[in-house]
Amino acid sequence: MAIIKMVNSTQNANSTNVVNWTHGERSNVLGAFFYGYFIMQVPGGRLSEIYGTKRVFGVTMLLCAVLGALTPLACSANIWLVFVLRVLQGFLEAPAFPGLNPMTAKWVPQEERGKFMSFAYMGGTFGACFTYPLCGWILDTMPWQAVFYITSGITGVWVVGWMFLVYDSPETDPFISKEEKEYIILKRTFDADRVAEDLAVPILPLVWDIMLTRAVWVVAIGTFCYAWGFYTFLTEGPTFVNDILGFDISTNGWLSALPYFCEGICGQICGNLSDFLTGNGTFSRLKMQKIFTFLAFGVPAAGMVAVSFLSSVELKWYCIIVMAVTFGFGGGSYAGHLQNCIELGPNRSGTCYGVTNMVGNLSGFLVPYVVGAITANGNQYNPEAWRWVFLIAAGLYMFEAIYFSIAASGEVQKFNSKVYNKKDLLKI
Repeated sequence: MAIIKMVNSTQNANSTNVVNWTHGERSNVLGAFFYGYFIMQVPGGRLSEIYGTKRVFGVTMLLCAVLGALTPLACSANIWLVFVLRVLQGFLEAPAFPGLNPMTAKWVPQEERGKFMSFAYMGGTFGACFTYPLCGWILDTMPWQAVFYITSGITGVWVVGWMFLVYDSPETDPFISKEEKEYIILKRTFDADRVAEDLAVPILPLVWDIMLTRAVWVVAIGTFCYAWGFYTFLTEGPTFVNDILGFDISTNGWLSALPYFCEGICGQICGNLSDFLTGNGTFSRLKMQKIFTFLAFGVPAAGMVAVSFLSSVELKWYCIIVMAVTFGFGGGSYAGHLQNCIELGPNRSGTCYGVTNMVGNLSGFLVPYVVGAITANGNQYNPEAWRWVFLIAAGLYMFEAIYFSIAASGEVQKFNSKVYNKKDLLKI
């Protein structure tokens, strides 16, 4: 959102305090975050398994907020300083989702996991719903630098609440009732008796075994395809709404948030429906994961094809409606392929999720470059160029809808319980 007002352009011709970045430099800055995000996925998940999600997630988010507040200063100095800062932010944010998996495995009974993941893991989606309109209002009424100060301040307040209210497991929570703790321990798939053994596992042989597991690659490819579409909307969506559909910056914020709002609502419905239908024996958990994965990828794929032919000022409202409603079905992924990751390795789910998210988020820094190449040389205002942006994403989505339905597994994999020794370090 901020980059629309930050960069010197025809729209900002009369503005002061803007940066003179080229179209290519702009794509580099947008993509820089994902270099660090990619690198730290596996270590982030493993660190959370060893030191606890509370400390790892809390400290990294605090440091990320500090870097966010320093962004305006970096922009006034040098573009490469901004690039490095963005890489570091990605590095610090990477443990977020891999780190949540170990905590989820410890806290959530298996029959409640669908609705829990659809609620808790959708926090990022609802965050976008809140942040886009907020940033649109800030950019319309204040200097663009205020976006970074305000959002960093909000994160800082959140960190205080997180550190005081959150505990890594029911066993360490001093406020939980005895009945609730016993219920969770009985119903979860996490095996607390193997904690010491799991913490002693060397990371390289474990990662190697995870990467050799076919069922993990089904999830990893799904994450790559999903992230491609997600980042197309997240990083490039505001530019598309601005350059092609012609909405002003304040309206842009609300409209860019609309797909995420729909995704959040759909995610809650799918999560609760998944637990209900598996709980009463209508479908197996794997069958439900396949159904929701197909919906989460197939419907948005059709929507992106439609959006590619509705990309004009004259059809802009039809485009927004189709974009929001169809992208909303992506909320089913949390009851689908993302939940499947914990099924494959509940005790080592942080490292497993780190591997799948590392592969998946290759798309994070590929999307800005691909979109930048397609929309270069003035084509950022060309609907035909943007059509290819959406068709590529639609193709990847449709592939995963079919692939997961055929190849996904619901069995706990061998790496979850494998015992390692010092000699295993020499196997890689």
